[in-house]
Amino acid sequence: MPGSIRPRGWNMFDVGLHTTSYRVLSLPEARMRIRKLRREVRKQSWEQLDKGAALLEEAWKRNVQERAYRTGNYYDSIRREVTGDMEVHVGTDARNPQDGAPYPQYLEFGTSRMAARPTWKPAIDEVGDEAGNLIMAGYFALFEEIL
Repeated sequence: MPGSIRPRGWNMFDVGLHTTSYRVLSLPEARMRIRKLRREVRKQSWEQLDKGAALLEEAWKRNVQERAYRTGNYYDSIRREVTGDMEVHVGTDARNPQDGAPYPQYLEFGTSRMAARPTWKPAIDEVGDEAGNLIMAGYFALFEEIL
């Protein structure tokens, strides 16, 4: 056949006949399913972010124990918190009890009288890529499940 879009050698018996049926959802039912999917994505996102943040928190605390001078207050102040849909904080609010100075900052960067004893940057260097990969792997698994 001139102008045909059929491949050479094609005939109707080469193609298996398949049937597919679709169910059309009502608008309220579709909205309900979208909300449920949104909740599940948010929940799993929080879980993955928390896992990545936990790696950073553990590495930071380990470094504080190994490198910092007095570690009790500083160590206990390091914590992680998922604060939004796609946001996690790993930090400390430790202060010097005598003058309120942020001594973790002094330990990390040093002062004119004290050499730096970093604990946060080495933690990022040690497990930052692993934490990022863990978070991304969780998202890829979630998207594969959805799609």
